[in-house]
Order: sequence, then structure tokens, then C-alpha cells
Amino acid sequence: MQPNPRTANAKKDKVAIIFDAACAVIRERGFHQARITDISRAANISYGLVYHYFKSKSDLFDAIIAEWSVIGGHNTELLLTWRPHTRSKRLPEEDGA
Repeated sequence: MQPNPRTANAKKDKVAIIFDAACAVIRERGFHQARITDISRAANISYGLVYHYFKSKSDLFDAIIAEWSVIGGHNTELLLTWRPHTRSKRLPEEDGA
């Protein structure tokens, strides 16, 4: 049985909506302050639907980065707002230094 092209297109459309919303929320709040709830609200979809397509916020971000690299890295503003998670050490600008 062949995959239904309508279903494949619908999935691509939903993923694109989630990507756009995630980029907007991460750009506004930063990676660590962005919540899946915020992303789902911005995308006007259910919270669970984000998790249907992505296991976690990190998984979503990894997919965005992979897509970003494929299209040539046009959304550098998103990358500039992201900071890797560091529990043991804070960055100087976070400490006010």
C-alpha cells in the first residue's frame, strides 16, 4: 500500500506550522524559557500535537537546526538566541558580569 499524499502533505504542513511557532517563541523568550505550551499556543494547535511530532523541546529544536542547515541557514537570529543548557556553570552575561 502506498502512503496517502494528502496525509504526507498534512504532516508537512503541521510540522511547518510548529517550526514557525517554535522559531517565533524561541526568538522572543530564548530556548530555555520557551515552553511547549507557548509553542502550541503560537501555532494554534493542541499541546499534545506538538508531542505527536516531536518527543521533546530538544528534539524539536534539533529538527529545526537540521532543517535550518538544509535550507542554507537563513534564520541566524534563532541560533543567536539559543544557549546550550549548563547547570554547573552560568555564562558571564547571565551573572551580570
